[in-house]
Amino acid sequence: MEQAPPPAAAEAAAAPADCTLCGEATEVPAEQPGAQLCPRCAWQQQQRDCCSG
Repeated sequence: MEQAPPPAAAEAAAAPADCTLCGEATEVPAEQPGAQLCPRCAWQQQQRDCCSG
């Protein structure tokens, strides 16, 4: 029989990651690989990418 993780571990696994640019909470879980950006920084990064060429 599989045991459920303790409540603190379950909350930590579901905790959102912090934005790599401004430190605000993101919409993705912390365990997802790669750089996580909050919606505002993601939008600003897309604007920079579109206007850089």
